[in-house]
Amino acid sequence: MQDHRAPDRPALKVKIGDVVTLGKKDEQTWPAFIWAVDAAGIGGWVPERYFRRIGAADAAEVVRGYDTTELSADAGSVVKVLDVDVESGWLWCRADNGAAGWVPILALEDAEAP
Repeated sequence: MQDHRAPDRPALKVKIGDVVTLGKKDEQTWPAFIWAVDAAGIGGWVPERYFRRIGAADAAEVVRGYDTTELSADAGSVVKVLDVDVESGWLWCRADNGAAGWVPILALEDAEAP
């Protein structure tokens, strides 16, 4: 339905057991997300429910792996939905060229199968 552009920053990829530093929440646009930074200093928006806070107020352990890669898509293009996270408002999709990443549910609409 509308263009979506991935941010120009490296994707944060965390796995179960990793420890991250949590930052601010996005209360206005994406309230389910919190900014997380890994040990290498790479940051990204991750659903807050994927963490368990430990020790210091800003430290957390990853309880569900997550990859913040976003998929750029143009209005009118077709992508295949591979995973649905309704609570967060995003879909993990694959484009015809093989690229995969998250796209906001609001940017997509169901397409009829050929």
